[in-house]
Amino acid sequence: MIFRVFKFVILLVYALWVTACSASSGSPVDQLINGPFNITDEWQTIHLDKPLETIPNVQFLDVLIDMDGYEYKHVEGTSNDPYRLMLDSFHKVSDSKLMDIEIILVTASGKEFHTTYKSNGSTELHGKHYNHLGFGTNPNLGKFIYPKGIKIVALKIRSNMPIVAEYLWWYAYKYEMLRKQTWADVDPTEIVSFDYISDQ
Repeated sequence: MIFRVFKFVILLVYALWVTACSASSGSPVDQLINGPFNITDEWQTIHLDKPLETIPNVQFLDVLIDMDGYEYKHVEGTSNDPYRLMLDSFHKVSDSKLMDIEIILVTASGKEFHTTYKSNGSTELHGKHYNHLGFGTNPNLGKFIYPKGIKIVALKIRSNMPIVAEYLWWYAYKYEMLRKQTWADVDPTEIVSFDYISDQ
């Protein structure tokens, strides 16, 4: 009897610990946007059921794509354009065409911001692995944080080749390490302006 009670207590503590860890992972404004989204070379607008919100952290919008059809390829000699970073990109296995995605964030007031391709990697979600491309602010311009209080209500997206994005993921980068940062801690010169769009 004592052993059963002890075992139950251990299992309860473990369950609470797992729940606490799960609850503490990610920021309160992280959002997974369910697809699939069929993306073509024509601009399309994705209206969000729940607006994306900003916090005083670096935030990314990742495009998650099935790993089976794509692999990463390093492109030697690619121009380091400040708006379009294609040093590493997806490489479609079937025809070796490089993927070039563009994403614009649209606020509730109608202002827009053309994101920059910043990162790539793999993500596990619901027991399945996906390749992802990350889009955000332009570090080459010294801009890292989106403005306080804006609501991103839609995304404009296109790709030079037809792809299927299974999910879009809005999240704060390394939030657990930087979660104590407040808006007062942010250098105003590092906040991007939604009055800016690249010429692409």
